[in-house]
Amino acid sequence: MSARVTGPVDPGPGRRSGWRSGLRARWRRVVSAVGFVAVPLDELVTAWLGVPPVLPRLRWWWQQVAAEWRVWRCGVVEAEVVDVENGVWR
Repeated sequence: MSARVTGPVDPGPGRRSGWRSGLRARWRRVVSAVGFVAVPLDELVTAWLGVPPVLPRLRWWWQQVAAEWRVWRCGVVEAEVVDVENGVWR
């Protein structure tokens, strides 16, 4: 008589079990749908008004805010390094 012990079933890469993964998937679909509608709408309205599109600027602004938040979260301190021996600023 032999007994075979198996571990928990691995759902595989990209497949998580639980309600959180389902919620994340639904959230990604909602965000994608909103983006799918927002980009052409932004193009249409800004073309009608004769101004450049707004979403690329907002995307750039959001990336800057996210980068600053990551820097703050990691505890990075901005500083200038001076090589006293050679008098070089880095």
